[in-house]
Amino acid sequence: MKLTLILISVVSLLLLHARIQRLPQVEIPFFMGTYLYVQASFTVFATVIGLRIGWASRAYENIFYFCLAVTLIAAMILAFSLLKPVPWMGFSAIIFISLMLAFLVPWLAVDAMNAKVSMLLLKQVGSCSVYLFCGTAVLLSLFYPGGRASDLIRLFVGLFWLAIAAYGFFCQIATIRNKTIWIHQTELVPTVLAIVFFLSLTWQLGKGQLELSRQPSATIFPQCIEECNSPILARSINAEYPGHSELEIRQAT
Repeated sequence: MKLTLILISVVSLLLLHARIQRLPQVEIPFFMGTYLYVQASFTVFATVIGLRIGWASRAYENIFYFCLAVTLIAAMILAFSLLKPVPWMGFSAIIFISLMLAFLVPWLAVDAMNAKVSMLLLKQVGSCSVYLFCGTAVLLSLFYPGGRASDLIRLFVGLFWLAIAAYGFFCQIATIRNKTIWIHQTELVPTVLAIVFFLSLTWQLGKGQLELSRQPSATIFPQCIEECNSPILARSINAEYPGHSELEIRQAT
């Protein structure tokens, strides 16, 4: 069951990557495809290492968090690229609010539990803080709408990051209260979250593309039609075909 869900999550990432390649690239963040490859590679590599050396070994833990750090860097790069439609003042406010939450929420959670700080706890807190920062920033950027595809990507990716952060905080609580059995019982939650959010995003992007393809050409390409009826084009044609009036040329085009 575990390997099946992991395989489905990887397939969902690859399907999303294939979908965004068919969309107008002007609406797709430049780092989106790279992030999907990094996320899929992290999932595959962590699974292979876990099967070879054991999921509970210290070596697997170190390799897992090293690979997770690479994924977090990719997530931050993507998050900043998703903030591209936001003006400078809004960008500054979003970064400030996101940083405040990324530092305040983990600190309050750990302080309220009087937890003994351990290296594992620091790794969990750090990864959750990054996901919390990225998810908050991307969702707040929706106050500045862009294209439909861009807004859908920001919505689903932002929600995915926040959900992963919430799960990470749950794991912190379980670790502090010595309820590691909770972690083992819910270890597939991140995989299920990836399947749900990325497949939903793929479906929504495909749905939008299908609706767009069904629209009449006058709706899809109004600018092209407008340019074909422009006086500038008429005068350029008149230069090639002298002796015809501008009205005749415009009626012909």
